[in-house]
Amino acid sequence: MNYYERYCGDYQRDTAHLSLAEHGAYTMLLDTYFSVEKPLPKELPGLYRVCRAMTRVEQQAVKAVAEQFFPVSEIDGLRHNARADREIAKARPKIEAARINGRKGGRPLKEKEAEKENGYGIPQKPTGLSGAFENRGAEITPEAARREPAGKALQHQHQRQRQHQCQFHEDREDAHIHICAADKELSACDPLPASESIAPTRHENGSAITVPPGTAGACCKSMTRHGVQACNPHHPTLLALLQAGAVEEEFVQAARSAAAKGKANFAYVIGTVKRQREEAAKLILHKGRMPNRQELLEASNKAATEGWLPPELRGSASEEQQLGEIHHANR
Repeated sequence: MNYYERYCGDYQRDTAHLSLAEHGAYTMLLDTYFSVEKPLPKELPGLYRVCRAMTRVEQQAVKAVAEQFFPVSEIDGLRHNARADREIAKARPKIEAARINGRKGGRPLKEKEAEKENGYGIPQKPTGLSGAFENRGAEITPEAARREPAGKALQHQHQRQRQHQCQFHEDREDAHIHICAADKELSACDPLPASESIAPTRHENGSAITVPPGTAGACCKSMTRHGVQACNPHHPTLLALLQAGAVEEEFVQAARSAAAKGKANFAYVIGTVKRQREEAAKLILHKGRMPNRQELLEASNKAATEGWLPPELRGSASEEQQLGEIHHANR
């Protein structure tokens, strides 16, 4: 048993004379008794180990509690507690029933619970309808089921579901119209024929920015597919990034990251690509082969020894430097 009822009034009445150590020993012995659902051994050393009694005072407390509340039975030679035996016998049928229900997949539903799950005998999901409409307000409440006969209630339920089905198709048509309108707006960004020329776009500072035809439109389409709103293929920052060598994949990755953060807007995505490229431009990378550890050590020693002079020459060098400065000042 992982749980047993402890009646505080009965416990206080029967254990009012115990010391603090004896209360702890009694609690440890009771917990062991209920957890194993068996009587305790007769030998005191085993009880000492169960209660973690190390000192003489603790062992004396265990011995006093065991002799008073867990007497040795003449039948099996083990220590029994009459109250614990009654509680275990009372709980065993419930424990066994729980084990059987667990093997069968859970406790069987009561009659009222089964009626509640089935909608008071009225099916909530008639055959022939898809699961997309099962939770769209088509259920029959218990009050309606009691007010109307079963046939009328089912008829009203089918009518509500047909209404929701029609509404669902209308919503899909509206969404399709909006998508087509968005595609039509972006179609202006498609690549132009090679025979047509594109006038260079002017930046704010007046410099001309030339971008291959259709590149900005393709980037905007890719960002729109990833949830970015209000894409502008003529935005000067977008055109400047494309002229600097930015590719469509950079904008797609930035759009995915922005959507994951809940910031799927055009300005944020463009700013992300711009910041990444500015940070990459600031990097100063070592050119050529990376030196090994020995070469780094030699270079460090060489840098430390450059300009070194022995002690006897340091004073003369400083005097010559001072004389040179004086002579230069006199000129």
